[in-house]
Amino acid sequence: MYSYFKLDGSYKLNKKILLSLLIFFLILLIFHGIKYNAELNLNGIFTINSKLNESLYFSAQNGTLILETKKREFDIIQNSLNNYNFISRRLNKYIGIENGQKEEICLYGRNYSNNSILISWKITNLGNDEYIIQSNYNKKYLKSINDSLILDNIEFISICNKNIDKSYKFRIIKLFETISNLSEKDLFYIEKEPIDVLIKYIDLTDRSLKREGIKQIYKDQDNEELRYSLRSILENIPWVRKIFILMPNEKVRFLKPYEEIKEKIIYVKDKDLLGFESANIHTFHFFLYKMEKFGISKNFIYMDDDYFIGKPLKKSDFFYYDDKKKKVFPFLLSSSFSEIDKNNCINSHDELMKRRGEFKPQDRNEWSLSFLNSEKYFFEKYNITLISSHYTHNAIPENIDDLKDIFLSVQNYEYINETLFSLTRSPLGLNMIHYYNLFQLNINHRKVHCIPYKYIEMEEVELDKLDTPLFVINTCGNNIPSKKEYENQKKVMAAKFPNPSKYEIISDAR
Repeated sequence: MYSYFKLDGSYKLNKKILLSLLIFFLILLIFHGIKYNAELNLNGIFTINSKLNESLYFSAQNGTLILETKKREFDIIQNSLNNYNFISRRLNKYIGIENGQKEEICLYGRNYSNNSILISWKITNLGNDEYIIQSNYNKKYLKSINDSLILDNIEFISICNKNIDKSYKFRIIKLFETISNLSEKDLFYIEKEPIDVLIKYIDLTDRSLKREGIKQIYKDQDNEELRYSLRSILENIPWVRKIFILMPNEKVRFLKPYEEIKEKIIYVKDKDLLGFESANIHTFHFFLYKMEKFGISKNFIYMDDDYFIGKPLKKSDFFYYDDKKKKVFPFLLSSSFSEIDKNNCINSHDELMKRRGEFKPQDRNEWSLSFLNSEKYFFEKYNITLISSHYTHNAIPENIDDLKDIFLSVQNYEYINETLFSLTRSPLGLNMIHYYNLFQLNINHRKVHCIPYKYIEMEEVELDKLDTPLFVINTCGNNIPSKKEYENQKKVMAAKFPNPSKYEIISDAR
């Protein structure tokens, strides 16, 4: 027997026990490191600290490293073992370093030249969403003075004293999941998924068009948007199974007889979907879950007739495979996010509600109020911190089951009739696209992806502006395009998509 205690109450440790303790602590340390490495999941959209209006932007000025708020989020993309590139989502540019008269780490708006080099960052997980970030360029660490650096509406904040050789720690918060590298398994299930397109359309030049209870509006000319939207789909996303056109008209005048096109293009009447007449686009969107009975795919892409696919895209640009749920889901397509301030939302909502009697049809204030209606109702129903995405005025990947859940979620809205059964847009209604984005982000937690896109005013249509994967040509507010602007759009679109599809009437092809 070994004696470990002396009569005076002191004790000594056996060498074997000491060695065992050292081995135990070593194993614990190794496990701790493995644990951190396992948790270093950097596929996502990030911000600095807990606020959403901050971005990673460093500049060395007089030996002081500063952080500037720019209301931008960033992706972290792994480029090699433990090294990552930071990419601004808003600018779609790398965060890099330039060698000039002063060392500067900044967001670039141009390509790198011989005087500029791209840097990456080594990131070490410290636990609790805290990381050490080290530049692979100057080997200097970036580490905050304290564990909870708070930026509160301050343009520039110094985060060190004078010496950038010190190590500075930042709190990186993942906002949303993204997918940077799809596995073969993911691609297999995505490619296997049938995907249709749904286009909402109305031909106002159609003199036979009659809608009960809705004041009829006639146009003497059509700017051919649907023609070129269809061409863009067939040319750039040819993997689409079928194209559904939801409209009040009996037919599309420039397409061949229905029997000759129905293998690819399906007509659905407005009234057959809703059960009543309406010209309210938000009402239609809330009822799109009913498209299932007309044979549309579970996952589909929604477009208006002024939405266009400008470049070839894949199914995996719009949809992802969830391995846990064993299903394909739509991405939420957006390039920026912000946290909605509840008090500001309610105050702005109440102010516009007082003035709603002054609004004209298609008024910007009416549109703004529909956004605020959606946000205020969300706060009341779910009582959560609400994150909003940039409004998506372009092709939207959607899912039938998601749309059913969204439809059910609005049934307790105070002005449900003005939302679901209004003949025309009502300032009291919910803006469905905005509500859809809120629901997908905050309730369904859908993964986020950004396909570059443009909103182009009709008076500014030029061919070089259409060189983007997604774009929309529209006009804001009560602006009425001139005949010259209509003709210019048709000319530019014909140059962008010159090849008629086999479903068009050849004599009518332009």
